[in-house]
Amino acid sequence: MKGHPPKTFDGQRKNALKFFREFGLWRIHNAKNGTMMDPYRRAALALSYIKGPRVDDWVAQQAQEAVEKVHGFPNANHPVACMRITTNRFGTSG
Repeated sequence: MKGHPPKTFDGQRKNALKFFREFGLWRIHNAKNGTMMDPYRRAALALSYIKGPRVDDWVAQQAQEAVEKVHGFPNANHPVACMRITTNRFGTSG
């Protein structure tokens, strides 16, 4: 992609607007890029720039919810989804 991607956002609220402004400008610069044109992939890309102990759990939750909304099933590789699947199967077995 062209331009400068946003700096990684670590969860400090004082930097939130700056992150969204940088990501927005980068999105405009890459408006015809397939990833930027697809809301699902664009959201995943934005989430990939949000990292750190304050936000890692939130990012994982948002990514999981996006997978479930788009594909209609949990991401089998996600630990929470694995637990849900296991719990559901355990509850219906026997």
